[in-house]
Amino acid sequence: MDMLSLSSHKFYGPKGPACFNLRDGVPVSYAQTGANTKNYRRAGTHNTPGMSAGQSDGTRRESMPETVARLSDLRAHLVERVLDTIPNAALTGHPTDRLPGHASLVFKDVQSSVLLMHLDQQGIAASSGSACKIGDEKPSGMLEALGYGPELDARRSASHHGTPHHPAEIETVLSVLPDAVAAVRRIRAMTL
Repeated sequence: MDMLSLSSHKFYGPKGPACFNLRDGVPVSYAQTGANTKNYRRAGTHNTPGMSAGQSDGTRRESMPETVARLSDLRAHLVERVLDTIPNAALTGHPTDRLPGHASLVFKDVQSSVLLMHLDQQGIAASSGSACKIGDEKPSGMLEALGYGPELDARRSASHHGTPHHPAEIETVLSVLPDAVAAVRRIRAMTL
């Protein structure tokens, strides 16, 4: 490995702290330099309180196999039911070689912003792409490369302490999503 960067909020730590590993001998130019911190590789002072907060819960590592199995089962149930109950829905990517709490689904003839509004009104948080594409109505370049058009990439993520992490939350999504997709498709049909 030449370089590795990790942001702590991606694995249940606080926002802000991160780490960066650079193999000796790898050339790199720095956006900021200063003092002799980390052999002149970074400027500023470490966020010690933030880093300590990220270290405080040692139980996560011990419970990870159980958490991965639980989230994988919930994700599989969600995906199976969505594909069984919503016509012209598809799972993007591999069904099991993915993060345990992540499902990426596309729905033909559905405008993402309208569906997300319907889901939000029912208390369901979903997104139509990655955080770096917020506000961008264009389809995901990755989904287009996979052969999908302007369908919705409705990501549902579950986590150790986030939602949907409980079977009742999955059932709520499954009770709302088919009607929401149908409603958005009716709206689209009326505007064509």
